[in-house]
Amino acid sequence: MLNYIKLKMSSGTQNIIVTSITQPLYKKKIISIAKDAAKAANLYNKVKELNDKDTQSPVLGIKDAIRISQM
Repeated sequence: MLNYIKLKMSSGTQNIIVTSITQPLYKKKIISIAKDAAKAANLYNKVKELNDKDTQSPVLGIKDAIRISQM
């Protein structure tokens, strides 16, 4: 059986503890979102570059974007 210790803390102390726990999680999530956005921007630029170079097929489709992303 677990023993629990009840501590009396001010709300300021509780906020500091919660912030210290959640801040790294938020930072990881933001970094993950930024990486996904960078990948999407890179993919867009690759497709645009290929569209600009290719005169026979001016528009690439979704299958082309998937193929490019796997390069």
